[in-house]
Amino acid sequence: MLRKKETKERAYSHSKAKGRLFIDILSLLFSACFFYSPFSVFAEPPLPSYRYYGMLANEYGWPVLSGDNTVVILKSGTNECGRFTANELLGDGINYILEAPMDNAAGARYASYAVRQGDTVTVAVLVGDVEQPLMGDATLPVIGNPGDAIRVSLNMGTDLDGDGLPDQWETALIINNSGGLYTNIYQVLPGDDFDGDGASNMDEYLAGTAPQWAEDVLEACEWMRNADGLFALRFYTKQGITYEIFASPLPPPDQTFEWSRVMFRASPGGTEQANSTAALSGPTFYYVTPTNAFSLYRLEVLR
Repeated sequence: MLRKKETKERAYSHSKAKGRLFIDILSLLFSACFFYSPFSVFAEPPLPSYRYYGMLANEYGWPVLSGDNTVVILKSGTNECGRFTANELLGDGINYILEAPMDNAAGARYASYAVRQGDTVTVAVLVGDVEQPLMGDATLPVIGNPGDAIRVSLNMGTDLDGDGLPDQWETALIINNSGGLYTNIYQVLPGDDFDGDGASNMDEYLAGTAPQWAEDVLEACEWMRNADGLFALRFYTKQGITYEIFASPLPPPDQTFEWSRVMFRASPGGTEQANSTAALSGPTFYYVTPTNAFSLYRLEVLR
């Protein structure tokens, strides 16, 4: 009898232990459900960045170079999202790229500098440690889809008359060289041609040429066929500016030109390319393979 009782007690004790274990497991599961509830709010992992890129020009329309100690900063409110030291060697008419880190949570952001689609961001430019004024609004287009990019041209300086020409450019290059003809920036108009070289003031600004010097204009100085049968175009470049070549057939009378971008080489034996960024200022040759399809060629600045 004692053995039976002992056996029953052991069985009962074992049953209680199993019950406690079952309760402990339930407690752990309950705790897990509590701490990992799908209704709790957590920061989401980052998405592919949204990108701003383009050309940053100084007060005289010249691209900012890598040696100019100039930094472009992207901000969301007071938080810095990213920065880039201007570098003309990026090519394709760009010298800055800003990455905007993105997340997709409705709750907490994974970092204070993370942005979301539709957010408003601003840009600032530092030369050394000094923030520079920018023409127009420092607010950029709102953040778009993750992984997308948008080209935005930035121009240092002020533009009080709102004509697209920096006040510093108008004053230093035209007003100060007008012999008293102009006395304020409101008299300098983008469509005028101060030096009479056939290029408007706005075209001179975009090309980086001097609006007060008729000999400095974006045009072909020479156009010849070299020993390899290539058309050689000689003109004067400005360091950091990116150039393209377009061509068109000769149109019938009363018809417009149909310009198309053409590939060219920076040297006779070089690789064909769609554009070229000038490493130096001075006379430069570009080489085009001639075809029967085109009769006219023109040079353009990529901005």
